[in-house]
Amino acid sequence: MEASIKNLKVTAALILLSVMLMLLAGGCAKNSPAQPPSQNSAPSPSESAAPPETPVPPDSSPSHAPDQPESAAPSPAPPASEFDRPPTPEPEEPQQPGLTLPPEVLALKEKSAKVTTMRYVYQDPTIAPGKWQFYIFGKKIKIKLPQKAPDNPATNFDTIYMDTEKKAAVAYCEDTDKIRCPDPLKNFSVSYSEYYKKTPYQWIQEVPYATTKTGESIDGRETLLVVYDKGGATYSLNVDTYYGLPLRIAKQTGKTIETYRFEDFSTTGVKESDVVHG
Repeated sequence: MEASIKNLKVTAALILLSVMLMLLAGGCAKNSPAQPPSQNSAPSPSESAAPPETPVPPDSSPSHAPDQPESAAPSPAPPASEFDRPPTPEPEEPQQPGLTLPPEVLALKEKSAKVTTMRYVYQDPTIAPGKWQFYIFGKKIKIKLPQKAPDNPATNFDTIYMDTEKKAAVAYCEDTDKIRCPDPLKNFSVSYSEYYKKTPYQWIQEVPYATTKTGESIDGRETLLVVYDKGGATYSLNVDTYYGLPLRIAKQTGKTIETYRFEDFSTTGVKESDVVHG
């Protein structure tokens, strides 16, 4: 019995000694510095998951970009700079009152463009009180002049033929009076610019802008009064509303008024043979 008790005491003493040695060993391990891992040790899972660091290329500016393979996707276009954007359009200036071409004037111009033949008696300040008879067929014009005084058979001419395309003019004496016109086939050289007079068609087509109001009746024809300023003068055109051609024009410069008249106006009855000498 005593031997058993003695053995138990020895066993307990050994156990207590073992525990004390373990505690002492743990305290020493805690106070010792950590050892670096061995090169042969396997990396931890977190270390193996991290991607390798991409090396940063040196800052260089090559003269041109290297050619890319055809299969490479095109790089997106860079954002447009201020110089790449289209310029912002400047705001248009507001149209000044009275500087427009009303629809009714445009309609008159369209009507006048359809007229290819006309005849009328013309008068302006440069030939008043005389009057010239005009016959127009396309680009050809015949002008019948009043009888000149003094009368000289050697220089008499009473009819002028014009080609507006060639800007050429030639005159003849066509009166049936053989004393006045001994040679109706003789032609006279005359100045185109001296005898050419602006036609009704040109007057209406040259209107740059205008104001309008109802005009007076002229020779039984209704007119539209077309008014505009140009070159320091005010022009007032009484325009036939049916043909779109002016019948009377007043040009006012200061207190001076010049009048241009197109009387006995007609767009029929003119043949090509009427504007050709023969």
